[in-house]
Amino acid sequence: MRLSDYKGSNEALLKRVLSSKGLYQINTVVDTNNYVSIESLRSVGSYDLSQLAGDITFRKGLPNEKYTGTTNRSLFLKNLPVLCDENGPFGSPTSDSNRALINETTTDVLTVIYSFDGPSFLEEQLLKVKDLLKTYAAGETFSMFIVKDKLKLD
Repeated sequence: MRLSDYKGSNEALLKRVLSSKGLYQINTVVDTNNYVSIESLRSVGSYDLSQLAGDITFRKGLPNEKYTGTTNRSLFLKNLPVLCDENGPFGSPTSDSNRALINETTTDVLTVIYSFDGPSFLEEQLLKVKDLLKTYAAGETFSMFIVKDKLKLD
């Protein structure tokens, strides 16, 4: 598989909306991701921090790395951009793993807007996520960071 064989989750959502299939409702946090993703044309992922351990890093997927994605299919991660903790990859702009899925018991959330096209409007989009989570998901305490790094992908 080549990196270009994978579409970002934002592309899949937009394709779904444009083909009049509508959006599925998961929960307020994931629905917020989907809304911001369609509006921003960027992939957005949210993760249950209680399911993660140690430092979180953003790197290129290694050969033979894979996880079961939210579609319950194996996602081969070689050369894909991935978020990892000490237990390995858990998220990517293509599809997140089942390991850190948001559910009705989640209280601590990490939300990531994957911005491969630069920082334009990123701060506004983060504030939009914050406002929506505060209004609709009873969000109380927020920390926002913009991490600037270059990840060389094949």
